[in-house]
Amino acid sequence: RLYENNIRKGGIAEEIAILKQRREARKAKEEKKNTNQSSGQKQKEMKEFASKPHYGKLLELKKQDYIQEVTNAPKDVYVVLHLYQDYIMDCKILDKILDSLAHRFVLVKFMRIKADECIEGLKDQNVPGVIIYHNSKMIKQLIPATYYFGGSGKLSQDKVEWILGSLKVLKSELENDPFDDEDDGLFSKKKNKKEKEDFDSD
Repeated sequence: RLYENNIRKGGIAEEIAILKQRREARKAKEEKKNTNQSSGQKQKEMKEFASKPHYGKLLELKKQDYIQEVTNAPKDVYVVLHLYQDYIMDCKILDKILDSLAHRFVLVKFMRIKADECIEGLKDQNVPGVIIYHNSKMIKQLIPATYYFGGSGKLSQDKVEWILGSLKVLKSELENDPFDDEDDGLFSKKKNKKEKEDFDSD
């Protein structure tokens, strides 16, 4: 009888081992399937990324090329156009910021043009300015840009990136609002919620 019990125990243990092996085999199969799907999705995304136009730097724009380079930019490409004057310090700072962002977000077309070439008679108090185009349409005017980016002398890359991210121009990875402690500009604590909502809905 003891011998029979040992046989039964041995049989049960063997069945348990077989079931465990089957579970592990199914788990391994599922993991392989998920890995293949993830790899396939990643390859698809990489292929799509490679097929799109790349820019990677802040480009100079001449008035005669405006329609070709801005209005008729490739489909789904966002164009961020900086209206500048060489003698305005905020413009120099914004140039550096936009060039840095252009290196990171290569699918966005960052450009610059002399302010009076773009808008005749534009006053220096409204410079720097930023105009954003998408699919042949102007979707946003940030004039003066300093008002939207934290105030004159307070521009930073995080602030500019945050605003462009809020407008869906680029996919920012910033988690903390760089305007939280600001006292001026559109996104400061002094500005009310409606003004900010109006900005997002324009």
